[in-house]
Amino acid sequence: MHYFAISRKRLVSLFMMLLVAVSTQAINTFTVNTTNPNETGAEGNSGSFLDAVKKIKETGGSWTIEFATSGVIEAGDQTNIKLENIDELNLVGNKDVKLTVPSIFFSNIASFSMENMNLINEEGEEGKNGCSIYLRGLSSDNNSCHCKYIKNCNFDNVGLIIGKESSCDLISNCKFWYTKGADQTRITKRIIIAEGPIKKIEETSFANGLVGCNPALACESIENCTFTNSALSTTGGNGASIESISNCTFSDETKLLNAISAYSIGSIYNCTFEGYESALYGTNVQNVNSCKMSNCWAGLSSVASELVDLCTFTFTPSEDEDSQYAILKSTITAVDSCTFMGTVISEGKISKISNCSFSPISSQYCIQFTDKDFSDYVIEKNTFDFNSNGNPFCAVYLSKAGLLSQNLFFTPTNKNVNPIKCDITAPTISSVVVQNGKYKIKGTANTGAQIELFLSNGSQASAVQYLTKVNTKDDLTFEAEISEKDLKYDYTCFIATATYDNHTSCLSKPVCAQEIPELEAEGDVIDNTCSTPNSKVSIRVTGWTDECVATLNGKIEQPATINNDIALFEFYGLNGGNYEFEAINEEYAIKTAFPFQLTTIEEPDLSKLTTELDVKLPECYAEPDGWIFVDFAGNESGLNLEFSIKGIGIEQTETTTKVKGNLSFMDLPSGNYEVFVNVVNADCPSPKKSLGKINIPSIKKLMMDEDNMIVKGANCETGYGSIFLPILNYIDEDQVTIYHVVNGEAHGKYGYHYASKKKNGVYDQMYYTDETTEENGHYDKIFLECTLLIPGKYWVVTTQCNMNDTLEFEIKDYKSIDLSGLEATASGFRQPGEELGKIQIRHTGISEELKFTVKNATFEKSITTSFSSGYVLFHDVPAGEYEVFVQAERDNCPDSEKSLGKVVVPDAEQTGVKTLNNDDELVDVFDILGIRLKKQVNRSSALDGLKKGVYIVGNKRVVKTENK
Repeated sequence: MHYFAISRKRLVSLFMMLLVAVSTQAINTFTVNTTNPNETGAEGNSGSFLDAVKKIKETGGSWTIEFATSGVIEAGDQTNIKLENIDELNLVGNKDVKLTVPSIFFSNIASFSMENMNLINEEGEEGKNGCSIYLRGLSSDNNSCHCKYIKNCNFDNVGLIIGKESSCDLISNCKFWYTKGADQTRITKRIIIAEGPIKKIEETSFANGLVGCNPALACESIENCTFTNSALSTTGGNGASIESISNCTFSDETKLLNAISAYSIGSIYNCTFEGYESALYGTNVQNVNSCKMSNCWAGLSSVASELVDLCTFTFTPSEDEDSQYAILKSTITAVDSCTFMGTVISEGKISKISNCSFSPISSQYCIQFTDKDFSDYVIEKNTFDFNSNGNPFCAVYLSKAGLLSQNLFFTPTNKNVNPIKCDITAPTISSVVVQNGKYKIKGTANTGAQIELFLSNGSQASAVQYLTKVNTKDDLTFEAEISEKDLKYDYTCFIATATYDNHTSCLSKPVCAQEIPELEAEGDVIDNTCSTPNSKVSIRVTGWTDECVATLNGKIEQPATINNDIALFEFYGLNGGNYEFEAINEEYAIKTAFPFQLTTIEEPDLSKLTTELDVKLPECYAEPDGWIFVDFAGNESGLNLEFSIKGIGIEQTETTTKVKGNLSFMDLPSGNYEVFVNVVNADCPSPKKSLGKINIPSIKKLMMDEDNMIVKGANCETGYGSIFLPILNYIDEDQVTIYHVVNGEAHGKYGYHYASKKKNGVYDQMYYTDETTEENGHYDKIFLECTLLIPGKYWVVTTQCNMNDTLEFEIKDYKSIDLSGLEATASGFRQPGEELGKIQIRHTGISEELKFTVKNATFEKSITTSFSSGYVLFHDVPAGEYEVFVQAERDNCPDSEKSLGKVVVPDAEQTGVKTLNNDDELVDVFDILGIRLKKQVNRSSALDGLKKGVYIVGNKRVVKTENK
């Protein structure tokens, strides 16, 4: 068994209600929860589809069958499932359920509706009647079946029948289709058969079938529907009608169907037809508007209508096809504003064809009415363009010409085409001359003729622009005058038709214009200036011949020069006043005039002009990128002001006529400038006026203060070192970047381009302090501080505009320094008569930068030395006991610090000296003058037997305070 696939997005539902006599009884609900169609004997209101049918038949009243399952419910072995004599029935499906039965009858049901149902019939492909939904009522009006609506439903090879006593309010968003057989050449299956009325069909698609075909379909409106290989047919009689069809699309690949065959239609609007035998056939339609009919054998065939307007009829032939019909054997009051491309109007009765465009192809005509008297017909304001491929026959072919008025004919210049076939003699244009920009047209015609004049491209029977209508005079002549400015094209040829008693002739032969001499005067006038009669007037006369005479205020004047047909007249020093210059050619009775007026111009007044100057500081060191701004007001007379600046080697100007505003001078180097203003458009110019001097200060180069840079090695606790770097002459948006350098190449970076105010505890930033001087984003000094630097080499790169500068530094490794090889001794002493003492430390064995510290509860002092061996001396140390420490200065690691022991600085009453470390070592003793007194004695007894005084014991100064 085969089922046609249905998209889940298109699965729809069915729901119907009757408008007549709805029961007040509550609506019962039966839930179909299985795809098994057979009766299951389930009790209650749930089970199979046939359980629902049985339950509803037995109970009656108002019911809703709700499908709460998915899949295909195959009831194909059940015939003629009938539901009848029910007050209300609602079928509500879900998006996945499909129901297949041979046919379903709904009779004597007051109200019916369907929603979200999919109905399928696999037998439909073989051409059998298939399954159908049949809505019918009894003959009694009270028991007619009223379908409230059918929404969101799919009918797959399933027909819908609405009986005579039944009706339907709405079919919406549904899909009906039949699958054609392989040998099927003409669609005959019926999709919808409506004996009762359907109010509205919308958003619904039909494929491979007929809609409303005998019995007829009566419908208020069909909107936004799609018909594919399908037709809408209401020709079955019974007064069937459709009020409106709008926004629908019809397409037929068989080209054997008539898209719409209707008894009566109110209007067809904005519909598209493609590939039908006829788009509209045998239809009474009041109005066909804004429709497109393409590649149909006939657009309108045997149609009766009041108006066809804004429609497009298009045919694109293949190699073995000729033109097709747009309108055939139809009776239409008016065809207006339509487009015909490769299509023909033929054998009908159309009272008026107007404002249309025709583009014929192949060997064809555009309008053909034969063997009839069309004297009352009007064909006017249409455009016929024969500039297409093929060999067009004619535009209008009439057995007796009707009234053709204001039609335009575009014909090829290399083909002899007469667009009107008729027997009425055309008028004759005898002459066309052009003079002073006007075309004067003369001709002859028969008595009583009314002449229509057209612009022509010069080829036979071309009329590319309608010009005017004139009457023939008693002497059988006519005249017209056309202004050159009224011509839409550059052609200078003209053609005409004649109308006699509502019959129009063929087109006359075109006649092109001939030129006659013209006189034209034009000139330039310079007024008197600064109260001086220094005016100058130059007048050029084109078309000058020896017969011409020129005057100025009635006085004959001679030309200064004559060059071919151009005469030049010059007048100098004329007083102020009004003048009239005239040139006359008596032979052709033509003349030209050049009136002019001279005035005296005074020096412009700049007393009300006010200005203000300002500068924009440069952005780049040693670059010309400063600005000077000028704000001005008070130019009430709209003078052409010229503002200018002047500096060393620099001059720039700007002009303006504004009453007030501002302007700027850009790309200026630092330096002093003077700003000026003057008026440049006056014949009596004003001298330059200084607006003052202004200075663009120079900026200093962005620099890194390497002398005050502090770089700290990595701390062994955090693993990070730091840099503190003052940066001089910083400008907002300058960039400072720290790059980590590995093997000579930059890798990770820390980028900064904005300095902010330093806050307590904030690091890793670029900042300024209260001591920083700032002006317009220019800082004399800012500071870069970065505390999260791992050991290694770094570059600091500063960028200002396109200039870079680089500084290299190194964060030393944070490994602890081994101090086990350090040898150090310390001693405390006081010089006689001094209030404070000293501590001296002798060290050797470690080649590192060392920091020695002496401290107790009230005193602490440190000294750093970079010598690998030597002495460190602490001055001004109060009397007391101190502990001495040493650590590697470059890392501050706890395990790099160790104590050297304690030492005492004696007070004034103490005797002897207490030293730390190695009291019994052998030492030499020297007096203050460097004379050795003892050699290699124990340190503890080195001063025994010596007087009070200062001695050097083992390279250490010792004070002896008693004679022992």
